[in-house]
Amino acid sequence: MNFLTENKIEQYADLVSRTLEVAAESEQAADTLKSVEKRLADMAVLMKHVATYQKTKPVYDAYRKTCLFPARWRLPLSAACSPIRGRA
Repeated sequence: MNFLTENKIEQYADLVSRTLEVAAESEQAADTLKSVEKRLADMAVLMKHVATYQKTKPVYDAYRKTCLFPARWRLPLSAACSPIRGRA
């Protein structure tokens, strides 16, 4: 009864409308939370890939400088990036 008087709910129709409002707000908050959680999961994967890149870049750079990586295998940057940009 205390909740009803504090929120000025005097009739059943007021209670129903307030319940619907709270349910809609709850659903909206849940949807927002799901999208934020998805974004956090995507960022966690990206952070993992960045950490792996940072660990392996010096080794890869050293490998490219050796004779084990022939010049004919090396691509110019524009050719290497064209599949990424959607140009095959």
